[in-house]
Amino acid sequence: MEFYWKDNADLLLFPKPFLTQRNKHMNWYMKVLKQYADFNGRARRTELWMFVLFNAIISLVLAFVDVSLGLTKATGGIGPLSSLYSLAVLVPSIAVGVRRLHDTGRSGLFLLLAFIPCVGLVLLVFYVQEGEKGRNRFGADPKGRSGGGRKKRFEDDEDDYDRDEPRRPIRDED
Repeated sequence: MEFYWKDNADLLLFPKPFLTQRNKHMNWYMKVLKQYADFNGRARRTELWMFVLFNAIISLVLAFVDVSLGLTKATGGIGPLSSLYSLAVLVPSIAVGVRRLHDTGRSGLFLLLAFIPCVGLVLLVFYVQEGEKGRNRFGADPKGRSGGGRKKRFEDDEDDYDRDEPRRPIRDED
């Protein structure tokens, strides 16, 4: 089985034919893992949901292996393989969630809604919404859309969000 180096000597633990164009969905999962603790920028819906899908599949397989090897308690506890995997993907899961919220124009602090019972379901709504077109305060559009159709809200409205001076709204004169 041949393994290969990619992107500045990051060793991937998957065989070379596995990460081809045919398996582009797995590339979304690997992208999240490579941006392990990157809380800046934006993430597409596909990036988040492919990560969630592969995360669920891998978790189920590891849980099956834990049960098969007798590593779980008889009371239905979580096995060591599942626990280690969950711990390993905790930070990337939070990071991709924050980047997805950034794509919808919201702060990553909205992720704290998950700790409020019932209100945390609002995150699901935010995650399925389409991202803002064009550049927003968190970075460029991951889809590469220009956002040219948006209305100017400020007199000096440009794609420059790193300004220190206050902005003046455009007033409609009737």
